[in-house]
Amino acid sequence: MGPLGVVVFLSLFSLSTSENCSDCKLLSKTVYINATDCDYLKCTEDEGMKLNHHTSNEELEAYLKHWRTSYNEITAVKPIGKSVKGVILYDFIISDNPEQHEPLEPEFKYVGNMHGNEVVGREILINLIEWLLRNYKKNETATYLVDNTRIHILVSMNPDGYAESVDNNWLKGRENANKVDLNRNFPNYDEVAYKLIDLVKGQCRTHHLQETGLVPSNLQKEQPETKAIMRWLKMYPFVLSANLHGGSFVANYPYDVGSYRGKSKTPDDELFRHLAFVYSSSHSFMSDGSKANQCAGDKAFPDGITNGADWYPVPGGMQDYNYDTSNCYEITLELGCIKYPKKKDMWMYWYQNKDALLNFMNAVHIGIKGIIVDENGNGLPDVKVTVEDNRYDHNPAMSCHSVYSAEDGDFFRLLLEGDYDVTFELPFYKTVVKRKVNVKSNDVVTMDTIFMERE
Repeated sequence: MGPLGVVVFLSLFSLSTSENCSDCKLLSKTVYINATDCDYLKCTEDEGMKLNHHTSNEELEAYLKHWRTSYNEITAVKPIGKSVKGVILYDFIISDNPEQHEPLEPEFKYVGNMHGNEVVGREILINLIEWLLRNYKKNETATYLVDNTRIHILVSMNPDGYAESVDNNWLKGRENANKVDLNRNFPNYDEVAYKLIDLVKGQCRTHHLQETGLVPSNLQKEQPETKAIMRWLKMYPFVLSANLHGGSFVANYPYDVGSYRGKSKTPDDELFRHLAFVYSSSHSFMSDGSKANQCAGDKAFPDGITNGADWYPVPGGMQDYNYDTSNCYEITLELGCIKYPKKKDMWMYWYQNKDALLNFMNAVHIGIKGIIVDENGNGLPDVKVTVEDNRYDHNPAMSCHSVYSAEDGDFFRLLLEGDYDVTFELPFYKTVVKRKVNVKSNDVVTMDTIFMERE
């Protein structure tokens, strides 16, 4: 058991940690902190995949199109919008059925390079795409993830900023071409959530808040890149996501803004802590408390995780917007003190994060899922699915945060081990309640088909 009472995922998703010069994951920590007598030249590649690169926007587009052509049975490329300067934002999809949503198969996403000068996420997502494609049907981990998940990867959310960034400037290229920080540009529905949490004790709503009629006070002109993400969230029933940044070593989870009473816990605080720890504990040193993961000015992060508002407030951030307005649970990953590492050092970041990227992706397969149909067997979309935790009281209550079924009637609710009461509600239909649904650790329960009758 880990320090948070969770189990790091399957050994299938782990690399050896024996202290020897053949262990690239271990060397990725050793070389980052100190010098080493080991010859780590072999670590600059992974099974023939070159790791030390900085990839221009033009090269990135060419890579995505090449992979689409070379692996056309398991890939799709979908433009979701354009940057201020007209660079296309590509959603690169990897799945055994990439062109459409498969009922009961969850949708997962990674977003990189939101701040243009934070390049680690951009480059390791390029590596991740190539690794998954090269290893499909050859490696058990890659094959399982591709066959059981629809994986979406937006390598660069801010290509204009990346084009302006340089390796010796902490801020140049951070913002988009309109000089706007994209991670402060989303509507701050956190303040709406806090109003509803405080409205009536034990009765609240923290989901799909754009439908409540309550308007955040920070409304501003949304940038093209921001609008692209907002549309993207409506296009797919995303379940889990991570947003890759740089500047520290920590896995950060909602809420990113505290209420006037100083609260910053979501109804899924325990789940978010678990998800963040899945990543940090799989990283080569994010969770171990070593000096390597304490960047200048940072406090120590126990277990390598932090609640966003406990660190510093980010009103208008993307991770909270995901949680506040969709079914998607998103965390933010800070993957290095140096925002723009030198090309020769990029191999280290791949091996530091490889296990963590795979384990976090696999975390989309926990909790419950199922299909909801009417009396004629037709899938019912927009059914409200609410869970009650029978173990102990949450504050705010877990029932404050519901998810909704997708177009085919399928639903996904991330949950930790325990017994849950699950309620299904849809206007003009009789409410259905399933009692004591048992969820085991690091597993997903496929519930029997839920039949709902018209009132």
